[in-house]
Amino acid sequence: MALLIERRQEARLGIDSKKDRVLFYTGFRILGSPNGWRAQAAEADRRQQDVELEGAAMSQSRFRKFLADCIEKDGDPSVGLTPDELYGVYTSWCLIQRLEPESAKAFWAGMRANGIGPHQVNHRIVCPTLRMRGPAAADYILASQPDLI
Repeated sequence: MALLIERRQEARLGIDSKKDRVLFYTGFRILGSPNGWRAQAAEADRRQQDVELEGAAMSQSRFRKFLADCIEKDGDPSVGLTPDELYGVYTSWCLIQRLEPESAKAFWAGMRANGIGPHQVNHRIVCPTLRMRGPAAADYILASQPDLI
C-alpha cells in the first residue's frame, strides 16, 4: 500500500474508526493500513527531525554570517550590547539581507551556540565585549533613535 502524506495544521494522534485508518502526527496526515501506521509515523517523525536539523544548521550559518558582518569584540569587558540592542541589530541585518528574522528564542539559542549570552556587568545586563558595526548597526541606531536624524 502506498503511503499518502498530507500536510495538516493540527498535531494530534488518533484513529478515525468510521473511515480509513488515519494518524495525525506532528502536522502530517498519514493514511495507511492498521499494521503499518506505526512504522509510517516513525518515518514521518524521522523526516520531521531531519527538516528541523537542516533548518537549525541553516540558522547557525545565518547567525555566524550575522556575527561576522555586524559584531566585533572589544577587549573591554565593561562594555557590551544589551540583549535588545543585539537582537535589534540582527533584525536590521535581516531587513538589509532581505531575510525573515528568526524568533527571539531561536536567535538566543543560536547566540548561545556561538558562545554569546547576556551577563550582568556593572549593574547592567549586557553581552560583554561586543560592539555593533556596519550598515545594520547604522540602520538600527537610526531606527531606534529617530531624533538623531
